[in-house]
Amino acid sequence: MQLELLMNTPVDEANAQQRLASTPTISVFVSASAGSGKTKLLVDRLLRLMLPRKGRDGQLQPGTHPQKIQCLTYSKAAAAEMAIRLQRKLSEWVGYSEQELDQALLDLEIEPNEAMRKAARALFAQVLDLPGGMRIETNHAFCQSILQRFPLEASISPQFKIIEEGDNILAFKRAFDEKIHLASEQDIQLLSPIVSSQNFLEILQELQQNQRFLPPVFRLIEEGDFSLYLRQLLQLSCSSREEYLHSVCQEWRDETGFKAYLQQAVEANSKKLQDIGKAVLEWLSYPTKQRIETWEVFTGCFLTQKNELKSIKGNKTDNPDIAPYLIEQGQYVLDVIGRLNIYTVYEYTMALMNVFAPIWQRYQEIKRTQGALYYNDLIAYTLTLLDDPGSAWVLYKLDGGLDHILLDEVQDNSAEQWKIAADLSTEFFSGIGRDEDQPHPRTVFAVGDYKQSIYSFQGAKPQEFLHWHKVFKQTVLHADQLWEDPQLRVSFRSSQIILDFVDHVFDPKQDLKGLSGGGAENQFSAHRSARMEAPGRVDIWPLTRIDALDKEEEMVLWQPLKENQKHQSAELILAETLADWISKQIGKVPPYGGKPIHAGDILILIRKRSVFSKALIRSLKSKNIPLANLVKTQLLDQLAVQDLLVLCEVLLLPQDDLSLACVLKSPLCGLNEESLMELAAPRKNGQSLWGALFIRHKERPDWTASWKMLSSLFLRIDYVTPYALLVEILGEHQGRTRLLARLGGEAIEAIDELLSQALQYETLHTPSLQGFLYWLKQSERMIKNEAESTVDMVRIMTVHGAKGLQGRLVILPDTMNAASKQGGFQSDKVLIWKKDPSLGLTVPLYIPQKQFDIAESQLDKEAKKQSDEAENNRLLYVALTRASEWLLICGWQKPTGEHKGVEDLPIGNWYKHSVSALRELRAYSRDFSGGWEGEHLWIEQKLVASHKEDKAKQESHKTKPTVALPVWMGQEEGWVAKPLASEKLPATHLAPSRPEGIEMGDVPTVISPLQTKAKRDPLYRGRLVHQLLQYLPDCQQEKRADIALHWLTPLEGQFSSKEIQYLVKQVLQIIEHPLLCALFDAESLVEQPLVGTVNSVVVTGQIDRMRILPDQILLCDFKSGRKIPDQPEDVPVIYLKQMSAYWALLKLLYPHHQIKPLIVWTDAARIMFLPEELLVNYIPSAKDNLS
Repeated sequence: MQLELLMNTPVDEANAQQRLASTPTISVFVSASAGSGKTKLLVDRLLRLMLPRKGRDGQLQPGTHPQKIQCLTYSKAAAAEMAIRLQRKLSEWVGYSEQELDQALLDLEIEPNEAMRKAARALFAQVLDLPGGMRIETNHAFCQSILQRFPLEASISPQFKIIEEGDNILAFKRAFDEKIHLASEQDIQLLSPIVSSQNFLEILQELQQNQRFLPPVFRLIEEGDFSLYLRQLLQLSCSSREEYLHSVCQEWRDETGFKAYLQQAVEANSKKLQDIGKAVLEWLSYPTKQRIETWEVFTGCFLTQKNELKSIKGNKTDNPDIAPYLIEQGQYVLDVIGRLNIYTVYEYTMALMNVFAPIWQRYQEIKRTQGALYYNDLIAYTLTLLDDPGSAWVLYKLDGGLDHILLDEVQDNSAEQWKIAADLSTEFFSGIGRDEDQPHPRTVFAVGDYKQSIYSFQGAKPQEFLHWHKVFKQTVLHADQLWEDPQLRVSFRSSQIILDFVDHVFDPKQDLKGLSGGGAENQFSAHRSARMEAPGRVDIWPLTRIDALDKEEEMVLWQPLKENQKHQSAELILAETLADWISKQIGKVPPYGGKPIHAGDILILIRKRSVFSKALIRSLKSKNIPLANLVKTQLLDQLAVQDLLVLCEVLLLPQDDLSLACVLKSPLCGLNEESLMELAAPRKNGQSLWGALFIRHKERPDWTASWKMLSSLFLRIDYVTPYALLVEILGEHQGRTRLLARLGGEAIEAIDELLSQALQYETLHTPSLQGFLYWLKQSERMIKNEAESTVDMVRIMTVHGAKGLQGRLVILPDTMNAASKQGGFQSDKVLIWKKDPSLGLTVPLYIPQKQFDIAESQLDKEAKKQSDEAENNRLLYVALTRASEWLLICGWQKPTGEHKGVEDLPIGNWYKHSVSALRELRAYSRDFSGGWEGEHLWIEQKLVASHKEDKAKQESHKTKPTVALPVWMGQEEGWVAKPLASEKLPATHLAPSRPEGIEMGDVPTVISPLQTKAKRDPLYRGRLVHQLLQYLPDCQQEKRADIALHWLTPLEGQFSSKEIQYLVKQVLQIIEHPLLCALFDAESLVEQPLVGTVNSVVVTGQIDRMRILPDQILLCDFKSGRKIPDQPEDVPVIYLKQMSAYWALLKLLYPHHQIKPLIVWTDAARIMFLPEELLVNYIPSAKDNLS
């Protein structure tokens, strides 16, 4: 049934291949290139499986029940996307007309009839009523569901919980601390110089990925047989390395013949032979003990420092047999060193496993005690459960509930995940499982792309993709069932010019490995675009080099600087240039035509966090470009988190002067350098900084505010949870506002993540501040920002994080790093796994240093190097195929002694192969104008309206009905009624991580009604003051007091007569204040609306009271219900921005007047003038939305 790939159009080809792959009676293994509609294919297959279809007997049979279909995918996002698309499609079917539904069924190659339409409309309710919904889940979630069904069979707690990576690391560190004392002194002495805590974490990671091999190894250790077994496995005949070296040195192989040749070497004409002969003869004259002591000197005669054979040659007049014999002896020396290394590996492996076994066992006990499983444990326990012969009925129960398995993103599966899928589907094609009486055959469906396997550091192995492809194919065909291998190479994402560039980058001439697995069916196929006429462009900038830049004038010592001196480096300059270029592209139509570029269309892909990525983020923010930083970062690396945690440490230990000084200088307290030195310097007799602050806090307002916050928090740390304490710091003490004012909006994610971690800690542990700080610092938490496609912001992320995403303009700036130096790949292996076919065991061998390499480790490292290079190439493929229209490639070159051209770069370098591909495509060229010398290359396909589009536009104009105008509008001949052009409204971008108005700071703190008695409610008192200030100015001055008292008399039940008189006195003092008397005269404006534009920002508002005088304008705003700040600088940011907007707008309207804004705090009837030098810092800018 394999169809021809070359159809009339790319869309025809894609549809044909997708229809073949979605056929519900065939098991298929689909190879789907980037952007080829993989999710649509999965949904189509699900729909065709659930709808009625012809059975084995040729009659129409009901479709498969949704509960009997299992979909497994790699990520939560992919599972959610698949479920959402399926639900959307089914809900659309319910509302379709009969004709629309018939067309939808025909698109799925289903003949529509009344029964089929009824079944299609019923699917929505059928899926909606499923307990738990469709079985579309990640591999880990599926394993979790199996273990929840069969916890006793899996020997785990029925109430187990899943722990994150941080808690997993913490559990291991706890086990290490509790069991390390059991290690012998000999093992510790051997390991301590080379095994750090980081090494142990790497070993833990590798053991977890291979923990299925560990139980028999630890069993041998417990029984005391591991040493003997390992010696047999490594074929060691001596008891130790020293004994083996002694046996070798005691009697050298063919020592008599060796001496004879060495004597001839001494007598030879070649100086090199003479030196070797003399040195080795001297060594052979030593007794065994001295030979062992000078072993390194002896081996140096034959080997280099890298343990490679030296070149040994004689003169033409010398005996021609001498040099070959010495080379043979050198090879024997290499063999001896190899055997010595095996003994060394044996010793280190024994020491490591002896130390590690009790730690590992305790680590497992801790997780069992807590009822906790890590993600790798889910896979391991499930695999053990399915492979255990005693649990065969588990497979029987699972098999009875499954008829079809769909596997998504299979290129990212580990060997264990493949094995689970195979265990689930084995019965589909053998024994009772392939019951011929069933109406439909059971099938397996897998879709993935070998070219996009980039997660080796998480256990993914592309070789498994090829292996299991063959296994499934053989299994299905052996059962005489249908099998197909469709290929989806038509991209619905990228324009053809982008795909042509990709094809040339990975052309066989470029010699890039890893894009295909070998074999005709796995060869790299040329891409086709479903949008053949879509525009596109590829640009390559020349590499940024310091030597290509204009040299700055050298700084002269002891001479004042005339301007700020920047630290120049190639990556920093590229970051600045890119940010400037991006700012110019936003809102501009690209050179190839089409829609203008928006910030959300731009995707910047880097390999890992680096100096460059930080510089680029900083440059983008400095140009006010909306930016979503989606690169994973360490939570503890964030300044806002560091400030909050050091405050918590001070509360636990106030005598820590350095930490307290950090808190006082941080945004949380805000002391400047001068204030801190004035507080700290005069201390005597060992007085602590905390004590000095306690004694002297009344001397300065900033000291008073700091002490008030610190002392109140100190009294609460023993009574509130860490989360409650952090909320109090951020809320009541305005910590969030202060941090955001200093650090900007990027601190929001870090603060919110810290609060989230505090809540998580409280659900797992008994809350305590000390415990929380230890838990957080030990668990190495990460901030994981999720990509939101609807947010109009430039996205910057790693290539690994961009899998499945796309952008109109994709920028690749990090193209010069070698595969071994880039992020994402698994670090150098600390263990290798040696298979023992005789017993079926796989044993870890510890190779602590390169000098101890053995044959297995050398092969393993070579395989790892080739694997990294192949994954580096696949990573480039993923990066290039994220672009839909425009691709920009650039990079920087580190300064070296001599400049190397692009052709001199190594194979595998992204920039080298990109330039080669573009030149093959006959790119345009010109001198680069971005700030350094070099050649700018580009290819381009302009936007050309298709004939169909032109015809459609003409038809639309022809068919538009003419609207008759009413008589009252006039009937002039030739008038045509047209709708008004729609106005483009300014977009307001909302993002959960950046709430609307966050640039205004926190909402001003409200006085809690719980803190006051009802009849003393300051909110109510403030409203009374507000009303009196509004109405009393219109009364005669001599009658104002009587009118106010008369109006307040009915409130004597809530206020005493003394309080009422004091309230009236305060209000009259404000109204009759010498500086404000004009504000309350008959000419003043009350509730005055104000509308205008400041810095392209529309400002709309209403001023409570305003008075325009000949030379000045007073504007007043009444505020109530809030805590009153002591100084104008402490006024909440949102109020300062509001008053600054009014002030700036009135300055435009009345440029020759002095504008005097003020706030009246009605709760205390207090006047506060806002100085001009404060308001200028809050003038509206383009990012504000003031109304």
